[in-house]
Amino acid sequence: MEYSDDLLREALPTRPPPFELVPSEVLAEIERGSARDDDFEHSALVARSAQWTYAMFNELRLGRYYVDGPIWTPALFCGHFAIGLFDADDEPAGFGLILFVRGLREAPFIESHIIFERLGEKFPILHQQASITEHRPPHPQYATSASWARCDRDQRWGVLTAGHAVGTSRGAPVSLSHGLGGIVARSYHPVIDAAFVHTDEAPSSARMMTVRRFPAAGNRVSVGCQSGGEQRHVVAVEDNMGVVKTLSRAAILYMDRCCSPGDSGALVKSGDDAVGIYLGSLETEGPNPDTLGRVLSFEQAAYALEVTAYE
Repeated sequence: MEYSDDLLREALPTRPPPFELVPSEVLAEIERGSARDDDFEHSALVARSAQWTYAMFNELRLGRYYVDGPIWTPALFCGHFAIGLFDADDEPAGFGLILFVRGLREAPFIESHIIFERLGEKFPILHQQASITEHRPPHPQYATSASWARCDRDQRWGVLTAGHAVGTSRGAPVSLSHGLGGIVARSYHPVIDAAFVHTDEAPSSARMMTVRRFPAAGNRVSVGCQSGGEQRHVVAVEDNMGVVKTLSRAAILYMDRCCSPGDSGALVKSGDDAVGIYLGSLETEGPNPDTLGRVLSFEQAAYALEVTAYE
């Protein structure tokens, strides 16, 4: 997907949602982030994107919506949906609900809208066929660590990475770069695709990492890939309102472009804040197939693994 601020600006409602219907913790994070961003125009656009995104998620949670037209309901029940930008190569520029489904038809299509009466808006529903590819490295030592972390249980040091990169066997040895060794302490792959690996060494100095809890379409992010930092934009997010503190369902966000095999586990940041852990790609199907980057919520990873992250 070729993200641009102009694409997001055209797709979003021109006004913000009623502020009383945006969760207060979202508004507080927007205010903190805007104070640190010197690009006022971009910051205001992303703030409006976040306000609409989490107001919509909150109305979905409360059941305050209805659908005009057919909908592939199993996708909603299974949680395979996101709110964000549509790829303008396949559909007119749009912002709404994206259902990632299988077994419908090859081309993505819009036949329905979701209506939020309290928000005073309706949004298109895009049915999009898609499949996931984990950017699994040839061997675990070729994966990427997101950050240092300290176990909340026993205070031992280690690193965070993608669960699919190191497996799920507790105590399994893991070869790390620079000749270091480690063992799998906890891994919750495949549901929460994150792992904590105990290491032979600890950082010489470390600062507790700050976390962005509510990313939205338009957020600029950097990915700590093996080849160096790469710049991306968030284009869609799955619901992490009320599901971060759980092991039953992952909170996922999508970037406009994927990274490379071997980058699984890389840290995704927005400014100084950790946003997520890079997992792999989501390949969409249709006349103009696309490949998005797939990222696990950093807050959920730290919660599941019972660690505190450091940089």
